[in-house]
Amino acid sequence: MTKRLLLLSLLLTICVVPASATTTQLVGTVIDGALNPVTGTACLKLPVNAVDTSTNRALSPRAVCFPLTNGAFPAFASVVPNDVIQPLGTYYQFKVTDQAGGLVFMANYVIPTGTGTFNVGTAIPTQVLTTNVSYLTPASLTGNNNFTGNNTFPTLNTGIILANSAAYPCTSFTAAFAAGGIVDARGCTGTQSVTTNPLPSPTKPGTLLLGNTTFQTTASWTLLQGMNIFGSGPGSPGFGPTLIQAVSGFPSGAAAVVLNGPNFQGLNGVGVDCNNQPNAIGIQVNDAEELTFLQRINVTGCPNIGIAIGDGVAGHAQNSGPYTDLNVVAGNATTSSGTIPINVNVASTSFRGIHGATVDFHSAAIFPTYCYVLGTPGTYTDLHAEGCTNGFHITVSGVTLANVQCNASTNTMTNCVLIDAGLQDVTVHRMNTTNSVTNLLTDNTNSVTLVTATEGRNLGFYSFGAGNPPLPLLTTAFSTGNVVKGITSTTGNFSVSTIVTPIAVASLPAAAAGNAGQWRTVNDSTAIAAEGQTCAGGGTLTAAAFSNGTVWKCF
Repeated sequence: MTKRLLLLSLLLTICVVPASATTTQLVGTVIDGALNPVTGTACLKLPVNAVDTSTNRALSPRAVCFPLTNGAFPAFASVVPNDVIQPLGTYYQFKVTDQAGGLVFMANYVIPTGTGTFNVGTAIPTQVLTTNVSYLTPASLTGNNNFTGNNTFPTLNTGIILANSAAYPCTSFTAAFAAGGIVDARGCTGTQSVTTNPLPSPTKPGTLLLGNTTFQTTASWTLLQGMNIFGSGPGSPGFGPTLIQAVSGFPSGAAAVVLNGPNFQGLNGVGVDCNNQPNAIGIQVNDAEELTFLQRINVTGCPNIGIAIGDGVAGHAQNSGPYTDLNVVAGNATTSSGTIPINVNVASTSFRGIHGATVDFHSAAIFPTYCYVLGTPGTYTDLHAEGCTNGFHITVSGVTLANVQCNASTNTMTNCVLIDAGLQDVTVHRMNTTNSVTNLLTDNTNSVTLVTATEGRNLGFYSFGAGNPPLPLLTTAFSTGNVVKGITSTTGNFSVSTIVTPIAVASLPAAAAGNAGQWRTVNDSTAIAAEGQTCAGGGTLTAAAFSNGTVWKCF
């Protein structure tokens, strides 16, 4: 059996055509780029398995080669012309090499029956286009097919629908989702005009793939149960590649993208541009709960809210998140003090937080009062705030803020962190600011203000719990040494063990209301005649120093 298969292969490969076949002889002179006749080898092959209809013989796509001598073909160099080959629209891939095997040239030729000869030396190569070359019929359903032209497959057997046709347009994906669960719209390029919500209310989960496209919209894109959009990158005007952009006619106060669940929806790798439309919101997360996410998102040009997570309705957006890799910038927005780049307003204690976000409004004409409004218990980590009067506004109990930075490159930021009165269980861990930030932190629950000029630009840890009063514990890094501070209660029942770098009494900052309750260690105290005496330097003792807001007391 093996010998028979080998013999058949040889016949299909080296036997050019039988005598009764319709053939075309190859003639002409083949020259190289220097106009010298080529001595070497010319090989031709079909791109697919085919049939010679003049003999009903199979034609192999393996190459058939002829020797070239001074550019001339031998007399037996004949092939089956393409116009008697099925499938229709085939061509020959032609390759010429020199005696050393070096490539001289490659080209595609459709060889006709014609007068019985085909002059390769003068022939113009065939441009392979969908209009002149196609192997859609027949195509093997069980073997491998080689499609070399631009072929359109609107429906793949995997349930993937290609959206870039009259049936499945780039401006509405409802019909495409009716045909399959995955819609690939990466073939949609340039600018597309969208006038109605292009997303359906599917009965099954759907995935939309978007490419290098700007979708200019006058309607909100609303993601419902199970809808996920994956773009090619979080675009912005002039940067691409995937951008949803509100344009003139967009409803005032609406959001360009709405997640309205109740579960299993998200946005990844997409840019959203409010384009300064009246009172516009970039992304609104409403009744979207479990497995709802935003990732690799850029939002720009929103005069109202950049990203609004939750709408204050009980249960809406609960258990949603985490929200990661967010970037919100001013863009062309006409901002006001009431603009909020990121607003979290989930009426629930079940929220998976924001992890990785940048707010940068340094280019805004009017700086927002807050970069972030954190109105929901949860964890918020790896965040940057810039170009606002206050960086992070904590309005509820149960917030943990970690690894955050505040920058004021074009304005003076009053507070990096602002904590409302009457809260419990708030923690700020590892904060860094620039010198243009007046206060590291203002805590209106405990009447504590940490002034950057006094405390330095870094805050290691600040936390208070659910006591009455909450009794915060905090650490900062002073230029004169590390310090742990405690705020005592009215009954004096708070204590903290400290290990600090001792300093001279003369290096203590002036006792004032801003450092009342702080402990330091001094290394040149005079003898302690009475515990709590006013600190005096010039001695050799190490002592603990406590500020009561008026003087430093040594123990």
